[in-house]
Amino acid sequence: MIYIAIVIIISIIVVYHFITISNLKRSLLALQKDVDSKTAELTAQSKKMDDYVEKINQRDEEESRRKWTLEGITKIDQILRDNQNEEVIDELIHEIVKYSKSTQAAIYLVKEDKNKTKYIEMAACFAYERKKFINKRIEIGEGLVGQCYLEQKPIILTEIPDSYLKITSGLGTANPRCLNIIPLINNEEVIGLLEVSAFKIFENEILDYFNRLSVSLASHLDNRGKVQETKRLLFEAKQTSEQLQGQEEELRQNMEELQASHEQVNRLQREQAMQQEEMLQTLKDHANVYQKIFNFLPIKIFLKDDQCKRLIVNEAVCSAHNKSPEELIGKCDIDTFGLDIGGPMVAEEKDIIQNGLREFMQEEVSNIDGGKTKHLRTIKMPIYIDYLEKTGLLGVQFDETEKVELQQQLVD
Repeated sequence: MIYIAIVIIISIIVVYHFITISNLKRSLLALQKDVDSKTAELTAQSKKMDDYVEKINQRDEEESRRKWTLEGITKIDQILRDNQNEEVIDELIHEIVKYSKSTQAAIYLVKEDKNKTKYIEMAACFAYERKKFINKRIEIGEGLVGQCYLEQKPIILTEIPDSYLKITSGLGTANPRCLNIIPLINNEEVIGLLEVSAFKIFENEILDYFNRLSVSLASHLDNRGKVQETKRLLFEAKQTSEQLQGQEEELRQNMEELQASHEQVNRLQREQAMQQEEMLQTLKDHANVYQKIFNFLPIKIFLKDDQCKRLIVNEAVCSAHNKSPEELIGKCDIDTFGLDIGGPMVAEEKDIIQNGLREFMQEEVSNIDGGKTKHLRTIKMPIYIDYLEKTGLLGVQFDETEKVELQQQLVD
């Protein structure tokens, strides 16, 4: 009996341990599954965190590149605002090379010869060999610059022929590793081209800087060309007026000499009447031509006398005021806007006549484009009016709305 009891007890102990070990194994398996599940969750959360950190780093990098590009464009715009002389292009090219860490650059302008044939001419350069600088004129379609003009798209090369250009330094000459040629386009017209090269491959943010820079350069060069053309036309108009005054003086002298004879007086009177009619017609024809030229220009042009009354206005001015030339000529801003608004404007213009040129930006709500706000650059300067023998005021106004909106987009 004792033996049987011992066997039973041992059996119970073995069964108990077996059950305990089985339960322990099941607990360990459940615990392992829970650990594996938590480990998977932690791995997934870690991956999400890594992805989030990577996105933040990418966003910070993009923001840094955007700020870098914006600062570069702002510097160029500041140079353009502060300098109106011929040397501004040389200053621009130096700033572009310095900011983009390039080693060589040039700006080309599109011009026309006497036969109205367009060609490309180098206006400024930095670190070019003398041989390349001497050959300043490039025909349309000639070389990479001429080809870029035709295609109106940037050209980027990383394999540059030995014969194209070399970068000169104190250590000698070497070929650049990267060349970028960008067309300067304003109102769908190529105004010029920017050529930049370096010993290293341009990164994407630098290429983006060049592309955005081309917009500001194109707008400035286009407006600069129009201002120069306007000055040339005004100079030619002044020369023509002086020639006509000389002819009138010569006619007066001839009349005094021919008055000695009664028969000649009658003949000269008839000739004089005919010549005066021809002269008046010529003056009218010239005036019509000048008015057509002024009306053709997309900028506002107006000429006022010493009392700030309008003498000449073009169609752009008439459209802005929604009035005919007859309603504007002979009147000042007080007549047009009233004393409260027009009074300070007339006082400011009289101050410009006394003290010299003034340039400023202003906003204007357009009556034509559905109340759209336009950003206008206005230049007013004193000008001597020969036939009045007094100093009046010449005003020119450019629409820079697109440029200002682009700058605002870059800031945003």
